Amino acid sequence: MAFFMDKNDVYELGIISKLHGYQGKLILSLKNIEEPNFKSVKSIWFEIDNILTPFSLLNTQKLKKNKLIIQLLSVNSSNALSFLKRKAYVSKKEINVQSVHDKIKFLGYTIKDQNDSSIGQVEDFIDIKNNSLIQTNINGNEVLIPYNEEILLDLNETKQIIKLHIPEGLIELNF
Repeated sequence: MAFFMDKNDVYELGIISKLHGYQGKLILSLKNIEEPNFKSVKSIWFEIDNILTPFSLLNTQKLKKNKLIIQLLSVNSSNALSFLKRKAYVSKKEINVQSVHDKIKFLGYTIKDQNDSSIGQVEDFIDIKNNSLIQTNINGNEVLIPYNEEILLDLNETKQIIKLHIPEGLIELNF
């Protein structure tokens, strides 16, 4: 586990909104995230005295939509209160990018294929379990393009471009 982390290397998950029970469990209110996959997450980071500090993640449990109960190593009933209203972060290397991104902010981004050809603009994201799709419009036809880490080539937020490896013939299937 890294002991030093820059804010550019983490995603903001949300904020600790409440305590849960009397054993130091915390309720994490997720920020624009449905339900991230925590299987590969080892640490949750908090800014303490202007330094991102890691806490080992022991357990997560879904409470309700956009709320999780988390249990952290070294957080107990005596110090849990100090985490209230703190923003929680996760390393970009430890979590599925797709599940964390605030997908709404990508509406209007230009979609390009592996040859840098412009395909269209992102009109919507459709989340189906294990199969996210980007919706665009090409010549008046609704086109759905798979969106996952395997086909994502580049995401340039400055230029508002999503570059994808689009399988040959996929676009033509929609006409």
